[in-house]
Amino acid sequence: MMFRRIILSWLPIAFTISTMSGLGYLLVQQDVRQTTYDEPQRLAQDVANKLVAGTPVAALQLTQTVNIADSLSPYVVVYTANGQPVAGTGLLDNTLPTPPAGVFDYSTAHGEDRLTWQPRPDVRSAIVMIAIHGNTPGYVLAGQSLVMTETHTLAFLKLAAIGWLVALIGSFFLVGIREVSLAELQPHRTK
Repeated sequence: MMFRRIILSWLPIAFTISTMSGLGYLLVQQDVRQTTYDEPQRLAQDVANKLVAGTPVAALQLTQTVNIADSLSPYVVVYTANGQPVAGTGLLDNTLPTPPAGVFDYSTAHGEDRLTWQPRPDVRSAIVMIAIHGNTPGYVLAGQSLVMTETHTLAFLKLAAIGWLVALIGSFFLVGIREVSLAELQPHRTK
Protein backbone atom coordinates (compact mmCIF):
# COMPACT_ATOMS: atom_id res chain seq x y z
CA MET A 1 0.00 0.00 0.00
CA MET A 2 2.76 2.45 0.93
CA PHE A 3 4.81 1.53 -2.14
CA ARG A 4 1.79 2.18 -4.36
CA ARG A 5 1.33 5.65 -2.83
CA ILE A 6 5.01 6.42 -3.39
CA ILE A 7 4.79 5.36 -7.05
CA LEU A 8 1.60 7.35 -7.64
CA SER A 9 3.12 10.46 -6.04
CA TRP A 10 6.38 10.03 -7.94
CA LEU A 11 5.00 9.40 -11.46
CA PRO A 12 4.20 13.07 -12.29
CA ILE A 13 7.68 14.05 -11.11
CA ALA A 14 9.29 11.26 -13.16
CA PHE A 15 7.31 12.35 -16.22
CA THR A 16 8.43 15.96 -15.77
CA ILE A 17 12.07 14.96 -15.26
CA SER A 18 11.98 12.71 -18.34
CA THR A 19 10.32 15.36 -20.50
CA MET A 20 12.71 18.11 -19.43
CA SER A 21 15.77 15.86 -19.82
CA GLY A 22 14.68 14.78 -23.29
CA LEU A 23 13.88 18.32 -24.35
CA GLY A 24 17.19 19.61 -22.97
CA TYR A 25 19.11 16.94 -24.87
CA LEU A 26 17.17 17.61 -28.07
CA LEU A 27 17.81 21.36 -27.91
CA VAL A 28 21.55 20.97 -27.33
CA GLN A 29 21.85 18.21 -29.95
CA GLN A 30 20.10 20.34 -32.57
CA ASP A 31 22.21 23.38 -31.70
CA VAL A 32 25.43 21.38 -32.04
CA ARG A 33 24.19 19.77 -35.26
CA GLN A 34 23.09 23.03 -36.86
CA THR A 35 26.38 24.80 -36.10
CA THR A 36 28.11 22.06 -38.10
CA TYR A 37 26.84 23.86 -41.22
CA ASP A 38 28.50 27.17 -40.28
CA GLU A 39 31.94 26.51 -41.80
CA PRO A 40 30.62 24.82 -44.97
CA GLN A 41 28.15 27.69 -45.42
CA ARG A 42 30.93 30.28 -45.11
CA LEU A 43 33.23 28.41 -47.47
CA ALA A 44 30.54 27.73 -50.10
CA GLN A 45 29.34 31.33 -50.01
CA ASP A 46 32.89 32.72 -50.33
CA VAL A 47 33.64 30.54 -53.37
CA ALA A 48 30.21 31.24 -54.93
CA ASN A 49 30.71 34.99 -54.49
CA LYS A 50 34.09 34.81 -56.24
CA LEU A 51 32.61 32.84 -59.13
CA VAL A 52 29.67 35.23 -59.49
CA ALA A 53 32.15 38.14 -59.51
CA GLY A 54 33.85 36.56 -62.52
CA THR A 55 36.82 34.78 -60.94
CA PRO A 56 37.75 31.79 -63.11
CA VAL A 57 37.64 28.40 -61.39
CA ALA A 58 41.37 27.93 -62.07
CA ALA A 59 42.14 31.14 -60.14
CA LEU A 60 40.42 29.86 -56.97
CA GLN A 61 43.56 27.87 -56.07
CA LEU A 62 41.68 24.75 -55.00
CA THR A 63 44.84 22.66 -55.03
CA GLN A 64 45.35 21.52 -51.44
CA THR A 65 43.17 18.43 -51.24
CA VAL A 66 41.84 16.40 -48.32
CA ASN A 67 40.48 12.89 -48.22
CA ILE A 68 36.93 13.41 -46.95
CA ALA A 69 36.85 9.82 -45.67
CA ASP A 70 39.39 10.55 -42.93
CA SER A 71 39.93 14.30 -42.70
CA LEU A 72 38.14 16.67 -40.35
CA SER A 73 39.03 19.67 -42.55
CA PRO A 74 36.32 21.46 -44.51
CA TYR A 75 36.35 20.98 -48.27
CA VAL A 76 34.82 22.55 -51.36
CA VAL A 77 33.92 21.23 -54.83
CA VAL A 78 32.82 23.29 -57.84
CA TYR A 79 30.45 21.75 -60.39
CA THR A 80 29.30 22.75 -63.86
CA ALA A 81 25.65 23.51 -64.59
CA ASN A 82 25.34 19.82 -65.58
CA GLY A 83 26.60 18.66 -62.18
CA GLN A 84 30.07 17.60 -63.33
CA PRO A 85 32.87 18.32 -60.84
CA VAL A 86 35.55 20.64 -62.24
CA ALA A 87 37.72 21.56 -59.24
CA GLY A 88 37.81 21.10 -55.51
CA THR A 89 39.68 20.30 -52.35
CA GLY A 90 37.64 17.30 -51.18
CA LEU A 91 38.47 13.90 -52.63
CA LEU A 92 36.83 10.54 -52.03
CA ASP A 93 38.66 7.53 -53.44
CA ASN A 94 40.95 10.00 -55.27
CA THR A 95 38.10 11.63 -57.20
CA LEU A 96 35.95 14.69 -56.69
CA PRO A 97 32.70 13.34 -55.22
CA THR A 98 29.28 14.11 -56.65
CA PRO A 99 26.13 14.16 -54.52
CA PRO A 100 22.83 12.74 -55.77
CA ALA A 101 20.99 14.59 -58.54
CA GLY A 102 18.28 15.63 -56.07
CA VAL A 103 20.75 17.90 -54.28
CA PHE A 104 21.41 19.79 -57.53
CA ASP A 105 17.68 19.98 -58.27
CA TYR A 106 16.82 21.32 -54.81
CA SER A 107 19.67 23.84 -54.95
CA THR A 108 18.49 25.06 -58.35
CA ALA A 109 14.93 25.51 -57.11
CA HIS A 110 15.77 27.05 -53.71
CA GLY A 111 19.20 28.64 -54.19
CA GLU A 112 20.91 26.31 -51.74
CA ASP A 113 20.57 23.04 -49.88
CA ARG A 114 21.89 22.00 -46.46
CA LEU A 115 21.95 18.32 -45.60
CA THR A 116 23.80 15.35 -44.23
CA TRP A 117 25.50 13.49 -47.05
CA GLN A 118 26.72 9.91 -46.77
CA PRO A 119 28.55 9.02 -49.99
CA ARG A 120 29.82 5.78 -48.38
CA PRO A 121 28.66 3.93 -45.26
CA ASP A 122 31.76 5.11 -43.35
CA VAL A 123 31.68 8.75 -44.55
CA ARG A 124 29.20 11.35 -43.27
CA SER A 125 29.44 15.07 -43.98
CA ALA A 126 27.39 18.16 -43.32
CA ILE A 127 27.21 19.83 -46.73
CA VAL A 128 25.94 23.08 -48.18
CA MET A 129 25.28 23.28 -51.93
CA ILE A 130 24.80 26.70 -53.52
CA ALA A 131 23.45 27.14 -57.04
CA ILE A 132 25.21 29.81 -59.08
CA HIS A 133 23.08 31.64 -61.63
CA GLY A 134 24.24 34.19 -64.15
CA ASN A 135 26.94 34.17 -66.84
CA THR A 136 28.61 30.98 -65.60
CA PRO A 137 25.96 28.81 -63.96
CA GLY A 138 27.05 25.94 -61.77
CA TYR A 139 27.18 24.81 -58.19
CA VAL A 140 29.47 25.06 -55.19
CA LEU A 141 29.43 22.36 -52.56
CA ALA A 142 31.23 22.76 -49.25
CA GLY A 143 31.26 20.19 -46.50
CA GLN A 144 32.83 19.01 -43.30
CA SER A 145 33.01 15.66 -41.55
CA LEU A 146 30.41 14.93 -38.88
CA VAL A 147 32.85 12.88 -36.77
CA MET A 148 33.47 15.60 -34.17
CA THR A 149 29.81 16.64 -34.06
CA GLU A 150 28.68 13.07 -33.51
CA THR A 151 31.38 12.56 -30.85
CA HIS A 152 30.21 15.66 -28.97
CA THR A 153 26.57 14.65 -29.30
CA LEU A 154 27.25 11.16 -27.95
CA ALA A 155 29.21 12.58 -24.99
CA PHE A 156 26.34 14.93 -24.19
CA LEU A 157 23.83 12.07 -24.49
CA LYS A 158 25.79 10.09 -21.90
CA LEU A 159 25.87 13.08 -19.52
CA ALA A 160 22.16 13.74 -20.05
CA ALA A 161 21.34 10.08 -19.37
CA ILE A 162 23.36 10.10 -16.15
CA GLY A 163 21.65 13.31 -15.01
CA TRP A 164 18.25 11.86 -15.91
CA LEU A 165 18.89 8.67 -13.90
CA VAL A 166 20.24 10.59 -10.89
CA ALA A 167 17.20 12.88 -10.94
CA LEU A 168 14.78 9.94 -11.23
CA ILE A 169 16.40 7.96 -8.42
CA GLY A 170 16.82 11.02 -6.18
CA SER A 171 13.23 12.14 -6.69
CA PHE A 172 11.95 8.61 -5.99
CA PHE A 173 13.79 8.49 -2.66
CA LEU A 174 12.63 11.99 -1.71
CA VAL A 175 9.01 11.13 -2.50
CA GLY A 176 9.44 7.91 -0.50
CA ILE A 177 10.80 9.81 2.50
CA ARG A 178 7.94 12.29 2.24
CA GLU A 179 5.28 9.58 2.05
CA VAL A 180 6.76 7.63 4.98
CA SER A 181 6.99 10.82 7.06
CA LEU A 182 3.37 11.73 6.28
CA ALA A 183 2.23 8.22 7.19
CA GLU A 184 4.02 8.45 10.53
CA LEU A 185 2.36 11.78 11.28
CA GLN A 186 -1.12 10.36 10.65
CA PRO A 187 -2.87 9.34 13.89
CA HIS A 188 -3.17 5.59 14.17
CA ARG A 189 -6.75 4.44 13.84
CA THR A 190 -8.03 1.53 15.82
CA LYS A 191 -10.60 -0.81 14.45
